[in-house]
Amino acid sequence: MADAQLIDYAKKFCLDSSGRYRFARTCGAGNSASVFEIHSANGPFALKVYDPRFFLGENAVVEKRRIEDQLTLRGHDHPNLIKLFDAGIILDSYFLLMEFLPWRPLNETLNAIAPDQIWNLIEGIASAARFLEEKGFVHRDIKPANIMASEDRLQVKLLDLGVLRSISHFEAGGTDQGPKKPFVATAQYSSPEYLFRIAEASPELWRGLTYYQLGGVLHDLIMQKPLFEEEVNAGNKYHLAYAVLKKTPVISNQNVDARLIALARNSLHKDLKQRLERVGWDQFNRPGTGFLSDARKRLRLGDTKVFASRAGDQEIDRLRLNATKIAQIIADWVRDTLLNEGFPRHALTITNVNERTRAIWITFLPVHASDEDTKLECLLEVGLQVSTGNEIEIQAGFALTRSGSRYGAKAAGEPLWTTDTVQLESDSAAFIDRFLAVMITAYDRADQMVPEFEASRDQIAQAITIS
Repeated sequence: MADAQLIDYAKKFCLDSSGRYRFARTCGAGNSASVFEIHSANGPFALKVYDPRFFLGENAVVEKRRIEDQLTLRGHDHPNLIKLFDAGIILDSYFLLMEFLPWRPLNETLNAIAPDQIWNLIEGIASAARFLEEKGFVHRDIKPANIMASEDRLQVKLLDLGVLRSISHFEAGGTDQGPKKPFVATAQYSSPEYLFRIAEASPELWRGLTYYQLGGVLHDLIMQKPLFEEEVNAGNKYHLAYAVLKKTPVISNQNVDARLIALARNSLHKDLKQRLERVGWDQFNRPGTGFLSDARKRLRLGDTKVFASRAGDQEIDRLRLNATKIAQIIADWVRDTLLNEGFPRHALTITNVNERTRAIWITFLPVHASDEDTKLECLLEVGLQVSTGNEIEIQAGFALTRSGSRYGAKAAGEPLWTTDTVQLESDSAAFIDRFLAVMITAYDRADQMVPEFEASRDQIAQAITIS
């Protein structure tokens, strides 16, 4: 409930408008301000009135700068960011006039959000955050409570620019303004390096924080519950801080696109450097129609003739005769894809099967204490068998073992990729789409399956081979 003083300020704003605005109701109240719905001939608006205590003493300079920063965004046209119309002084405080949204915040509707609506929501919010970064700002408090979406989830907006910060502002050399470096944001959705002041202010710090907070939003959408809910409900801020620093949240939902799950896990990586290596802005964009988004289901590998002829006959014949070169090119595609998509550390090897066949092995080791974010409790090995002849054919299979020992499970199942003409150096998109679906399926299934017994190689391979 808004403070009675701030309600009086909002009513005074309307009275001073000479009838242009009429007070309607209180929408909500936070630690530093309250938001009210007011009406005009042009429709409803949202009026934010700040607590005057935030403009006393040394803090006044910082708070005024934040309002000035917000005003630089007045008139922007980004569809996923709250619109600002005006700001100014009211008595001994300040106000912001913004667009009014007749929607509910995401934290109040998590259970009503369908899996197929998640891409649209996270794509919109990430686009707004990227827009702010391009304008030289970082939001610092991206969380479900600061996001509103229409009932059909087709429209979504990032709200509350109250702790907006200039990326280039390095006053006091700390992560926040002022010599005491006061914490600004929501601890529950803050990255470890930001919460604990592990890193100094820099563009990398702020982008890493934004990725982490977007990962927190993704966690809540996928799991339909708040990040670190148990620690927050316990009411112990030290337990919450420890969870932010050490606890890897479980992110798993068989009804959600596996790429979203991988993105959430990578975005919530505890280490800033690893997070920035694994996550990029474009990963928050909905995949195109070429991507096999339902990667948890068994692959449907039709239309195996994926390319028309682009290479000359002489080049094709030369490539057919050189299985090692073809396998190396495929391995390079594999290596780049795994890096770009944020898969955990792995070993990649090429072995000879026969004169015209090579096997590419991608091995993920069981989890270690220093790499607990993978949560992989079994050794996972994915094999690609590259065969050359009249056609270049690739088959894929994967297997798990609890022993941690290496074994040579034969790649099995339907062909992953078959073509009789291919320009290997350039035409990689169709293969990468199918290979990525295989990898997400294999890794996700390994992440969730923990065999209760030491099964033999054949038993395990038979249980989970892609077909």
